[in-house]
Amino acid sequence: MDKISIIDDDETQKQPYYKLSVQKTIYGIVIVLGIGAFFSLLTQYGKDTISDDGNFTSVTLLSWVCCSSTSCVFPVHAIVIMIFRGQSLSHIYRESMKIYPKRNIMKYFWSRIFVLAAIYNIAVTLNYYPLNFTAPTDVTAIFASILAIVYILSVIFLKEPLILIRALAVGLSVTGVVLFAYADGFGTFAAIGIILATIFSILSAIFRVFAKVVIGDASSIQSSMFMTIISIVNIFMGWIPVVIFTAAGIERIVWSQIPWSSLMLTNLFNICYNALVIIGIGVTYPIFTSFGALFGIPINAVVDIIVRNQSFSILKIISTLLLVIGFLILLIPLKKAQRISSKIIYLLTCRQVNYRDYY
Repeated sequence: MDKISIIDDDETQKQPYYKLSVQKTIYGIVIVLGIGAFFSLLTQYGKDTISDDGNFTSVTLLSWVCCSSTSCVFPVHAIVIMIFRGQSLSHIYRESMKIYPKRNIMKYFWSRIFVLAAIYNIAVTLNYYPLNFTAPTDVTAIFASILAIVYILSVIFLKEPLILIRALAVGLSVTGVVLFAYADGFGTFAAIGIILATIFSILSAIFRVFAKVVIGDASSIQSSMFMTIISIVNIFMGWIPVVIFTAAGIERIVWSQIPWSSLMLTNLFNICYNALVIIGIGVTYPIFTSFGALFGIPINAVVDIIVRNQSFSILKIISTLLLVIGFLILLIPLKKAQRISSKIIYLLTCRQVNYRDYY
Protein backbone atom coordinates (compact mmCIF):
# COMPACT_ATOMS: atom_id res chain seq x y z
CA MET A 1 0.00 0.00 0.00
CA ASP A 2 1.28 3.46 -0.90
CA LYS A 3 2.59 5.63 1.88
CA ILE A 4 1.22 9.13 2.14
CA SER A 5 3.30 12.17 2.97
CA ILE A 6 2.00 15.32 4.57
CA ILE A 7 3.28 17.18 1.52
CA ASP A 8 4.61 15.96 -1.81
CA ASP A 9 8.21 15.41 -0.81
CA ASP A 10 9.40 14.30 -4.24
CA GLU A 11 8.14 17.51 -5.77
CA THR A 12 9.76 19.76 -3.18
CA GLN A 13 13.07 17.87 -3.11
CA LYS A 14 13.78 17.64 -6.83
CA GLN A 15 15.76 20.85 -6.49
CA PRO A 16 17.10 22.97 -3.61
CA TYR A 17 15.01 25.86 -2.33
CA TYR A 18 17.40 28.46 -3.80
CA LYS A 19 16.74 27.04 -7.28
CA LEU A 20 12.96 27.20 -7.09
CA SER A 21 11.36 28.56 -10.23
CA VAL A 22 10.59 32.26 -9.85
CA GLN A 23 7.44 31.82 -11.91
CA LYS A 24 6.18 28.94 -9.78
CA THR A 25 6.97 30.87 -6.62
CA ILE A 26 4.99 33.89 -7.85
CA TYR A 27 2.10 31.58 -8.76
CA GLY A 28 2.43 30.02 -5.30
CA ILE A 29 2.16 33.36 -3.50
CA VAL A 30 -0.97 34.19 -5.51
CA ILE A 31 -2.38 30.74 -4.70
CA VAL A 32 -1.70 31.22 -0.96
CA LEU A 33 -3.47 34.58 -0.95
CA GLY A 34 -6.36 33.21 -3.02
CA ILE A 35 -6.91 30.05 -0.95
CA GLY A 36 -6.71 31.98 2.32
CA ALA A 37 -9.11 34.65 1.08
CA PHE A 38 -11.65 32.23 -0.42
CA PHE A 39 -11.58 29.92 2.63
CA SER A 40 -12.21 32.93 4.86
CA LEU A 41 -14.98 34.23 2.61
CA LEU A 42 -16.80 30.89 2.44
CA THR A 43 -16.76 30.55 6.25
CA GLN A 44 -17.83 34.17 6.78
CA TYR A 45 -20.69 34.02 4.26
CA GLY A 46 -21.53 30.51 5.47
CA LYS A 47 -22.08 31.95 8.96
CA ASP A 48 -24.22 34.74 7.50
CA THR A 49 -26.28 32.16 5.57
CA ILE A 50 -27.16 29.91 8.50
CA SER A 51 -27.57 32.70 11.06
CA ASP A 52 -29.58 35.16 8.99
CA ASP A 53 -32.12 36.18 11.68
CA GLY A 54 -32.65 32.48 12.44
CA ASN A 55 -34.88 32.02 9.37
CA PHE A 56 -32.66 29.55 7.54
CA THR A 57 -31.49 26.49 9.43
CA SER A 58 -30.99 23.90 6.67
CA VAL A 59 -27.23 23.36 6.81
CA THR A 60 -27.69 20.11 4.86
CA LEU A 61 -29.21 22.07 1.95
CA LEU A 62 -26.26 24.46 1.98
CA SER A 63 -23.88 21.49 2.07
CA TRP A 64 -25.68 19.75 -0.81
CA VAL A 65 -25.43 22.86 -2.96
CA CYS A 66 -21.72 23.34 -2.15
CA CYS A 67 -20.83 19.65 -2.63
CA SER A 68 -22.67 19.48 -5.94
CA SER A 69 -21.29 22.68 -7.42
CA THR A 70 -17.66 21.52 -7.12
CA SER A 71 -18.47 19.25 -10.08
CA CYS A 72 -17.26 22.16 -12.21
CA VAL A 73 -13.67 21.82 -10.88
CA PHE A 74 -12.55 19.52 -13.72
CA PRO A 75 -14.07 21.65 -16.53
CA VAL A 76 -12.45 24.79 -15.09
CA HIS A 77 -9.10 23.01 -14.69
CA ALA A 78 -9.33 21.62 -18.23
CA ILE A 79 -9.96 25.10 -19.64
CA VAL A 80 -6.93 26.46 -17.76
CA ILE A 81 -4.73 23.67 -19.19
CA MET A 82 -6.04 24.24 -22.73
CA ILE A 83 -5.31 27.96 -22.48
CA PHE A 84 -1.88 27.86 -20.82
CA ARG A 85 -0.50 24.53 -22.09
CA GLY A 86 -2.26 24.19 -25.43
CA GLN A 87 -3.44 20.62 -24.82
CA SER A 88 -6.59 19.28 -26.46
CA LEU A 89 -9.68 18.41 -24.43
CA SER A 90 -9.59 14.78 -25.59
CA HIS A 91 -5.98 14.42 -24.43
CA ILE A 92 -6.82 15.98 -21.05
CA TYR A 93 -9.82 13.68 -20.63
CA ARG A 94 -7.83 10.53 -21.48
CA GLU A 95 -5.13 11.56 -19.01
CA SER A 96 -7.67 12.22 -16.26
CA MET A 97 -9.25 8.76 -16.63
CA LYS A 98 -6.06 6.69 -16.42
CA ILE A 99 -6.35 6.02 -12.69
CA TYR A 100 -9.70 4.23 -12.94
CA PRO A 101 -10.05 0.46 -13.48
CA LYS A 102 -11.54 -0.93 -16.67
CA ARG A 103 -13.15 -3.86 -14.84
CA ASN A 104 -15.38 -4.21 -11.77
CA ILE A 105 -16.56 -0.64 -12.15
CA MET A 106 -19.63 -1.10 -9.91
CA LYS A 107 -17.58 -2.63 -7.10
CA TYR A 108 -15.09 0.24 -7.41
CA PHE A 109 -17.94 2.76 -7.31
CA TRP A 110 -19.74 1.42 -4.22
CA SER A 111 -16.62 0.54 -2.22
CA ARG A 112 -14.63 3.70 -2.97
CA ILE A 113 -16.35 6.53 -4.84
CA PHE A 114 -19.67 6.32 -2.97
CA VAL A 115 -17.96 6.04 0.43
CA LEU A 116 -15.74 9.04 -0.32
CA ALA A 117 -18.74 11.03 -1.57
CA ALA A 118 -20.57 10.32 1.71
CA ILE A 119 -17.55 11.32 3.81
CA TYR A 120 -17.14 14.48 1.74
CA ASN A 121 -20.80 15.44 2.19
CA ILE A 122 -20.69 14.91 5.98
CA ALA A 123 -17.39 16.80 6.27
CA VAL A 124 -18.74 19.81 4.37
CA THR A 125 -21.88 19.77 6.54
CA LEU A 126 -19.71 19.80 9.66
CA ASN A 127 -17.76 22.73 8.23
CA TYR A 128 -20.90 24.87 8.45
CA TYR A 129 -22.67 23.50 11.55
CA PRO A 130 -19.99 24.82 13.98
CA LEU A 131 -20.64 28.33 12.66
CA ASN A 132 -23.94 28.23 14.57
CA PHE A 133 -21.95 28.11 17.82
CA THR A 134 -18.58 29.76 17.31
CA ALA A 135 -16.71 32.31 15.21
CA PRO A 136 -15.27 31.55 11.73
CA THR A 137 -11.77 32.26 13.08
CA ASP A 138 -12.12 29.41 15.58
CA VAL A 139 -13.27 27.00 12.86
CA THR A 140 -10.38 28.01 10.60
CA ALA A 141 -7.84 27.64 13.40
CA ILE A 142 -9.13 24.18 14.36
CA PHE A 143 -8.94 23.19 10.68
CA ALA A 144 -5.18 23.77 10.91
CA SER A 145 -5.03 20.53 12.93
CA ILE A 146 -5.95 18.51 9.84
CA LEU A 147 -2.32 17.77 8.96
CA ALA A 148 -1.75 16.31 12.42
CA ILE A 149 -4.79 14.05 12.01
CA VAL A 150 -3.64 13.02 8.51
CA TYR A 151 -0.28 12.07 9.97
CA ILE A 152 -1.84 10.00 12.77
CA LEU A 153 -4.00 8.12 10.24
CA SER A 154 -0.99 7.62 7.97
CA VAL A 155 1.03 6.07 10.80
CA ILE A 156 -1.85 3.75 11.76
CA PHE A 157 -3.19 2.69 8.36
CA LEU A 158 -0.45 3.45 5.82
CA LYS A 159 2.55 2.39 7.91
CA GLU A 160 4.28 5.76 7.67
CA PRO A 161 7.20 5.88 10.14
CA LEU A 162 6.62 7.56 13.49
CA ILE A 163 8.97 10.55 13.46
CA LEU A 164 9.78 12.42 16.66
CA ILE A 165 9.39 15.95 15.32
CA ARG A 166 6.05 15.13 13.67
CA ALA A 167 4.83 13.44 16.86
CA LEU A 168 5.69 16.71 18.63
CA ALA A 169 3.63 18.61 16.06
CA VAL A 170 0.66 16.31 16.71
CA GLY A 171 1.01 16.97 20.44
CA LEU A 172 1.02 20.73 19.86
CA SER A 173 -2.06 20.50 17.65
CA VAL A 174 -4.00 18.39 20.15
CA THR A 175 -3.05 20.80 22.95
CA GLY A 176 -4.21 23.73 20.81
CA VAL A 177 -7.62 22.14 20.21
CA VAL A 178 -8.09 21.31 23.91
CA LEU A 179 -7.12 24.85 24.95
CA PHE A 180 -9.62 26.25 22.43
CA ALA A 181 -12.42 24.24 24.05
CA TYR A 182 -11.19 25.23 27.52
CA ALA A 183 -11.12 28.91 26.56
CA ASP A 184 -14.78 28.75 25.55
CA GLY A 185 -15.71 26.74 28.64
CA PHE A 186 -16.51 23.03 28.51
CA GLY A 187 -20.23 22.40 28.10
CA THR A 188 -21.01 25.78 26.52
CA PHE A 189 -22.45 26.27 23.04
CA ALA A 190 -19.11 27.66 21.86
CA ALA A 191 -17.40 24.46 23.05
CA ILE A 192 -19.93 22.46 21.02
CA GLY A 193 -18.78 24.44 17.98
CA ILE A 194 -15.15 23.55 18.73
CA ILE A 195 -16.07 19.85 19.03
CA LEU A 196 -17.97 19.92 15.72
CA ALA A 197 -15.07 21.74 14.05
CA THR A 198 -12.69 19.07 15.36
CA ILE A 199 -14.93 16.31 13.95
CA PHE A 200 -14.93 18.21 10.65
CA SER A 201 -11.12 18.21 10.64
CA ILE A 202 -11.04 14.48 11.44
CA LEU A 203 -13.45 13.62 8.62
CA SER A 204 -11.54 15.87 6.22
CA ALA A 205 -8.34 14.03 7.16
CA ILE A 206 -10.04 10.65 6.65
CA PHE A 207 -11.20 11.85 3.24
CA ARG A 208 -7.66 12.88 2.27
CA VAL A 209 -6.08 9.62 3.43
CA PHE A 210 -8.75 7.39 1.85
CA ALA A 211 -8.60 9.40 -1.37
CA LYS A 212 -4.82 8.92 -1.41
CA VAL A 213 -5.33 5.17 -1.01
CA VAL A 214 -7.85 5.17 -3.88
CA ILE A 215 -6.09 7.36 -6.46
CA GLY A 216 -2.46 7.04 -5.34
CA ASP A 217 -0.02 9.59 -6.77
CA ALA A 218 -2.52 11.15 -9.14
CA SER A 219 -1.73 14.24 -11.19
CA SER A 220 -3.61 17.48 -10.60
CA ILE A 221 -5.93 16.91 -13.59
CA GLN A 222 -6.67 13.37 -12.37
CA SER A 223 -7.38 14.78 -8.91
CA SER A 224 -9.75 17.39 -10.34
CA MET A 225 -11.62 14.72 -12.33
CA PHE A 226 -11.84 12.64 -9.15
CA MET A 227 -13.27 15.66 -7.29
CA THR A 228 -15.79 16.24 -10.08
CA ILE A 229 -16.95 12.61 -9.98
CA ILE A 230 -17.35 12.78 -6.19
CA SER A 231 -19.42 15.95 -6.62
CA ILE A 232 -21.64 14.42 -9.32
CA VAL A 233 -22.40 11.53 -6.96
CA ASN A 234 -23.43 14.12 -4.35
CA ILE A 235 -25.78 15.77 -6.85
CA PHE A 236 -27.80 12.55 -6.97
CA MET A 237 -27.29 11.36 -3.37
CA GLY A 238 -26.73 14.49 -1.28
CA TRP A 239 -30.39 15.53 -1.20
CA ILE A 240 -31.31 12.54 1.00
CA PRO A 241 -30.01 14.10 4.29
CA VAL A 242 -31.92 17.29 3.41
CA VAL A 243 -35.22 15.38 3.27
CA ILE A 244 -34.45 13.36 6.43
CA PHE A 245 -33.42 16.37 8.53
CA THR A 246 -36.39 18.44 7.33
CA ALA A 247 -38.90 15.63 7.91
CA ALA A 248 -37.47 15.02 11.41
CA GLY A 249 -37.88 18.70 12.30
CA ILE A 250 -34.15 19.18 12.92
CA GLU A 251 -34.01 21.72 10.12
CA ARG A 252 -36.67 23.69 8.29
CA ILE A 253 -36.83 25.08 4.80
CA VAL A 254 -39.04 28.04 3.95
CA TRP A 255 -38.22 28.86 0.36
CA SER A 256 -39.27 32.49 0.68
CA GLN A 257 -36.87 32.96 3.61
CA ILE A 258 -33.77 31.36 2.10
CA PRO A 259 -30.97 33.99 1.96
CA TRP A 260 -30.13 33.26 -1.67
CA SER A 261 -27.50 35.97 -2.02
CA SER A 262 -25.30 34.78 0.86
CA LEU A 263 -25.97 31.11 0.01
CA MET A 264 -24.86 31.58 -3.60
CA LEU A 265 -21.82 33.61 -2.55
CA THR A 266 -20.83 30.87 -0.10
CA ASN A 267 -21.21 28.37 -2.91
CA LEU A 268 -19.15 30.51 -5.30
CA PHE A 269 -16.30 30.92 -2.80
CA ASN A 270 -16.39 27.18 -2.08
CA ILE A 271 -15.94 26.46 -5.80
CA CYS A 272 -13.08 28.97 -6.05
CA TYR A 273 -11.38 27.51 -2.94
CA ASN A 274 -11.52 23.90 -4.20
CA ALA A 275 -10.50 24.89 -7.74
CA LEU A 276 -7.49 26.84 -6.44
CA VAL A 277 -6.38 23.92 -4.25
CA ILE A 278 -6.51 21.47 -7.18
CA ILE A 279 -5.04 23.83 -9.79
CA GLY A 280 -2.42 25.08 -7.32
CA ILE A 281 -0.99 21.57 -6.97
CA GLY A 282 -0.48 21.48 -10.73
CA VAL A 283 0.97 24.94 -11.39
CA THR A 284 3.06 25.50 -8.26
CA TYR A 285 4.58 23.64 -5.31
CA PRO A 286 2.17 21.65 -3.07
CA ILE A 287 3.47 23.37 0.07
CA PHE A 288 1.83 26.62 -1.07
CA THR A 289 -1.65 25.05 -1.13
CA SER A 290 -1.09 23.90 2.46
CA PHE A 291 -0.13 27.42 3.54
CA GLY A 292 -3.36 28.77 2.06
CA ALA A 293 -5.69 27.48 4.79
CA LEU A 294 -3.24 28.75 7.43
CA PHE A 295 -3.34 32.21 5.89
CA GLY A 296 -7.12 32.21 6.37
CA ILE A 297 -6.74 32.47 10.16
CA PRO A 298 -5.58 36.12 10.31
CA ILE A 299 -8.04 37.12 7.57
CA ASN A 300 -10.96 35.65 9.52
CA ALA A 301 -9.65 37.17 12.75
CA VAL A 302 -9.64 40.66 11.24
CA VAL A 303 -13.17 40.22 9.83
CA ASP A 304 -14.50 38.82 13.12
CA ILE A 305 -13.02 41.69 15.12
CA ILE A 306 -14.17 44.47 12.77
CA VAL A 307 -17.51 43.12 11.49
CA ARG A 308 -18.70 40.76 14.23
CA ASN A 309 -17.13 42.56 17.24
CA GLN A 310 -15.52 39.33 18.41
CA SER A 311 -12.84 39.41 21.08
CA PHE A 312 -10.06 36.85 21.48
CA SER A 313 -8.60 35.92 24.85
CA ILE A 314 -4.91 35.34 25.47
CA LEU A 315 -5.67 31.62 25.81
CA LYS A 316 -7.22 31.53 22.32
CA ILE A 317 -4.22 33.35 20.87
CA ILE A 318 -1.88 30.82 22.50
CA SER A 319 -4.07 27.98 21.17
CA THR A 320 -3.87 29.39 17.66
CA LEU A 321 -0.08 29.74 17.90
CA LEU A 322 0.24 26.10 19.00
CA LEU A 323 -1.90 24.98 16.04
CA VAL A 324 0.11 27.13 13.64
CA ILE A 325 3.46 25.84 14.96
CA GLY A 326 2.24 22.24 14.71
CA PHE A 327 1.00 22.92 11.18
CA LEU A 328 4.34 24.42 10.10
CA ILE A 329 6.35 21.53 11.58
CA LEU A 330 4.25 19.05 9.62
CA LEU A 331 5.08 20.94 6.42
CA ILE A 332 8.77 20.02 6.80
CA PRO A 333 9.60 17.49 4.03
CA LEU A 334 9.87 13.88 5.15
CA LYS A 335 13.62 13.38 4.69
CA LYS A 336 14.47 16.64 6.43
CA ALA A 337 12.09 15.78 9.31
CA GLN A 338 13.84 12.43 9.66
CA ARG A 339 17.26 14.08 9.82
CA ILE A 340 16.12 16.61 12.45
CA SER A 341 14.48 13.87 14.54
CA SER A 342 17.59 11.68 14.33
CA LYS A 343 19.75 14.54 15.61
CA ILE A 344 17.37 15.25 18.51
CA ILE A 345 17.25 11.56 19.50
CA TYR A 346 21.05 11.31 19.26
CA LEU A 347 21.49 14.38 21.49
CA LEU A 348 19.08 12.98 24.07
CA THR A 349 20.08 9.31 24.08
CA CYS A 350 23.40 9.11 22.16
CA ARG A 351 21.66 6.60 19.88
CA GLN A 352 21.46 6.90 16.11
CA VAL A 353 18.05 6.16 14.54
CA ASN A 354 17.81 4.93 10.94
CA TYR A 355 14.31 5.59 9.66
CA ARG A 356 14.90 3.44 6.58
CA ASP A 357 14.31 0.45 8.82
CA TYR A 358 10.64 1.45 8.96
CA TYR A 359 10.09 1.06 5.22
